[in-house]
Amino acid sequence: AHFKRKALTLWCYSKKDLHAVLRPRFSHLIPTTETEIKSARIFVSICSYRDPECGPTVEDLFYKATFPDRLRVGINWQYSEQEDVKLFNACSYYGKKYAKQIREIRMPHDAAKGPVFARALIQQYLYDGEDFYLQIDSHMRFEKGWDVRLVQMLQQVEHTCGKKGKCVLSTYPPGYELPNEIPDSSQITLLTASRFTSEKVSVDFSYEMLRLAGKSVMLECNHPLPSYFWAAGFSFSRGSFVTDVPYDQSLEYVFFGEELIMAIRMFAKGYQIFAPNEIIVHHLWRRDYRKNFRENELTNQTVDALDSVDQPENIVSVMPLVSSVEHVSVDPENLRVDSPEEILKKKVRNLRGLMVCFGMCSEEGQEISGNSAFHPIKQSLADFEKCCGVNFSDRLISDTGQNGGFELFQYLL
Repeated sequence: AHFKRKALTLWCYSKKDLHAVLRPRFSHLIPTTETEIKSARIFVSICSYRDPECGPTVEDLFYKATFPDRLRVGINWQYSEQEDVKLFNACSYYGKKYAKQIREIRMPHDAAKGPVFARALIQQYLYDGEDFYLQIDSHMRFEKGWDVRLVQMLQQVEHTCGKKGKCVLSTYPPGYELPNEIPDSSQITLLTASRFTSEKVSVDFSYEMLRLAGKSVMLECNHPLPSYFWAAGFSFSRGSFVTDVPYDQSLEYVFFGEELIMAIRMFAKGYQIFAPNEIIVHHLWRRDYRKNFRENELTNQTVDALDSVDQPENIVSVMPLVSSVEHVSVDPENLRVDSPEEILKKKVRNLRGLMVCFGMCSEEGQEISGNSAFHPIKQSLADFEKCCGVNFSDRLISDTGQNGGFELFQYLL
């Protein structure tokens, strides 16, 4: 049957660039590259400090993926030989067919030097040139088909902004409760500047830094939302990200500050960050069920680690070594256990160095200014501040920073 056809012509007048206005509204109609979705490999980076949720997280990400065979997982396990045997016994993924897709670094928990250091080792020893790079925390639960949706969303924003290989999806995900209680409904979130906080590190030094918050967005979005900020616990990009913005393992004992360092370095490299417009993953926000690497600062035991870790193989003597999971040895120097005095010295040096680069304290000594990890921050800080609405030296956050560039009424308060 044939029907009469009609044509409709729409004339639009605006002082704005109509292409820029209309393109995001219809970008959800842009076809994606199905070949890439079905064949591309995704590397999943997980650093776990004595976390009993790491095993269930790995199981869940394989179970919920549309193409689990395309996944490659790299885990930096930091554990106590004497106390954490149950962590490994609880990892039933060792007996699964996908165990061969997992590579692990195992190191004693007292050699842990913070998430920046741990993630740097994963990039250095476990990442193997996979097409996409997903970085998550060790306590997560996924939505079904998460792998396909992330690739589709990344393709979508790359097409919209014309920056293939220069886009990142990242935010603070909504939460879940133990063991697997996921809310029936959750709102998507966007990262915003929250407040400046201060932490006393030593007798003569207090560390101040900007804290971020994830705000729930009320809008129905058919496109990921532009974001000024980045979350270390959930970040998805192309694999080239590892080469363009690699972690610097010299930033030992840095926790609050990791996400800002990386965000400014991405900014300097021309990357654009987006918050996913769908719920992809859930995060366990409570911390009382697990320990964290800061417990090492409280010990009075001084250990000469090189005496105990001459051979990396000795590190895993108590834990089960499963043939189907590849265990990767690292340079013994990376397994060195610092004394409490060394921990404090390195921590103060790196945290003060960050504050210097953010213009939040005066520079003291060549050791700080000479650290190459800080150079991209110094060079790009002024432009980054204008973009995100934060003045670090004066500890001021504008409405733009507090609301992530959106209006307050667009959030669920």
